[in-house]
Amino acid sequence: LISLVLSNNEMSGVLPPSLWDLSRLQVLDLSYNQLSGTITDDLNNLVWLVTLNLRNNLFSGEFPRDVNKMEKLDFLWLDHNRLTGSLPPLEAGFVASQEISFSHNFLTGSLPDLDPVAVLAIINSVRILRLDVSHNFISGTITDAVSFLPTLRSVDASGNLFTGEFPARSGWGSIESLAAADNFFSGTISTVWPAKLKHFDMSGNLLNGTIPSDFCKLPNLEFLMLSRNELDGTIPSCITNVDKLRAMEFSNAGLNGPIPDGIDQLRDLTLLNLSHNTLTGQLPSTLTRLTLLNQLHVNGNLLSGRIPSDLDKLTFLRQLHLDQNAFVGSIPSTFAALTGLESFSVAGNALTGSVPEGLCQLSTIKLSAEEIGCDVECSCCQEDNEGCGMNFFGLSSLSISKLP
Repeated sequence: LISLVLSNNEMSGVLPPSLWDLSRLQVLDLSYNQLSGTITDDLNNLVWLVTLNLRNNLFSGEFPRDVNKMEKLDFLWLDHNRLTGSLPPLEAGFVASQEISFSHNFLTGSLPDLDPVAVLAIINSVRILRLDVSHNFISGTITDAVSFLPTLRSVDASGNLFTGEFPARSGWGSIESLAAADNFFSGTISTVWPAKLKHFDMSGNLLNGTIPSDFCKLPNLEFLMLSRNELDGTIPSCITNVDKLRAMEFSNAGLNGPIPDGIDQLRDLTLLNLSHNTLTGQLPSTLTRLTLLNQLHVNGNLLSGRIPSDLDKLTFLRQLHLDQNAFVGSIPSTFAALTGLESFSVAGNALTGSVPEGLCQLSTIKLSAEEIGCDVECSCCQEDNEGCGMNFFGLSSLSISKLP
């Protein structure tokens, strides 16, 4: 038997010992079942195995440490189980695999160290393209040696307990996707990244300093996520030159200053989240040129002036959050053209007038005025206006949320 594929069969119970006698097996796929028990050292009997897919089961215990004997293994998928213990050593056999995923388990310990000298010793056998250890309880630091694995294209270390500075001084030469969100990385963001980088996510860490303008030199960058850090300074004006950007997440990052004037050059942008900073100035009217924009979040800033009336040109817009700023004037009547709108908020501004009738008629949202006496009148709000006089800032309040 060369291939055994039994995925998505609602199987339960433990693996039979006879499974490890299939010494010629090259593909073992038992994914998306409810199999439990441990994965024993007998796994190493399958020396011809190329693909091991046990993801989305209930396996527990430690994964065999001596997996390096399985020199033909290319795909090792063990994510979404209940595995404990630490990762196997990063030795020649392990990094010869092309894809390794241990995400969404209960792994502890630290990321196995790989001495730079050891990297050179096994350089010809390294084939690893993707390493995913996200959503575990792995701690310690990530050493420079990991970044020097020459074939590495994608790393996801998000949702762990990593600390220290993230290594990036001269490695990651082939990296395209780098995610390390929701850890405890500190220090400043490196200014050295390869031109191939497409996805960068360091949200939810303890990074400080400014956003390096070096990001502006990455021609292939599509996703830049730096939310929930302790940065300062402004959004680099040159970021508007990264014309392949599809998502820019800078919420709750400690940023100040204006939204860059040339933001309209990011024509592929679908997500722009700049909420909960201290951004000032007006909302650029040129945002209307971002015709693919699906989400716009600028709430929780110090933006002022009038809300641009031609935002109605953003016909793909689903979420528009403008609340908790210092906008004046009224809600533009043109917003009735945003027929796909699912979430919209303008609470906590200095708006006057009433909710446009056309906005009231949108079937995708419901309106609610939370406080009586607010400056914005809402004839179609489904909730009463009690408590409006308790508005802390004495400003208007309107929130619109998605229909249940």
